[in-house]
Amino acid sequence: DIEAASTELFNACAKGSGAGLQPTMVLSGPDTQALYESQLQTLQRFTDSESADGGFKVLMFKGAKWIFSHKGHATSAYFVNPKNYQCVVAKNYFRHKGDTNDVPGQPASYFLLYSGLQNITNNRSRLGRLYI
Repeated sequence: DIEAASTELFNACAKGSGAGLQPTMVLSGPDTQALYESQLQTLQRFTDSESADGGFKVLMFKGAKWIFSHKGHATSAYFVNPKNYQCVVAKNYFRHKGDTNDVPGQPASYFLLYSGLQNITNNRSRLGRLYI
């Protein structure tokens, strides 16, 4: 039961702290999100009167937005809060310029720009991963 398992994990991450540090986003792949959506009753889909326009673009779980990506993990959902989990750019590798290469048979050249990113947390006990 994805709803019961999600509630148990959400409560473990929230630790009874109220709205400040509890998860505000649930990130998953399309299969996990589809399973969650299929288990919802009609009135559970509403986030507010504007979101209940028939398209249901935003699903919620205990106030946390349920977001999915086609690149997401097929059998997991991640419960996070931006206060506890962030993706940051390494200072030395922000828009770092790669080597310049010539285009064969053309009077042109190119180079790649890349940035080094890393995920950081200041409180691992506030993060959760639900395995389906």
